[in-house]
Amino acid sequence: MTTLYKSKALCVGDKFHTPNKQAISVVAYSFADGEAYTFCEVCEQNISQFSFYDEDRGIVYTKWEIE
Repeated sequence: MTTLYKSKALCVGDKFHTPNKQAISVVAYSFADGEAYTFCEVCEQNISQFSFYDEDRGIVYTKWEIE
């Protein structure tokens, strides 16, 4: 039996989550490492993203995903 899982990064209509920019809370661990929390304007789920520093690419931000 095969179980299919929908990606946590996709919202309604297989589009990426739309963060509410006025309600973003940021937890910074260092210069580039941190996490951001808010909710999606479309599906109203709690979503988060994190960032980290890569020597080749600089600061890298992930896509918004359901927690």
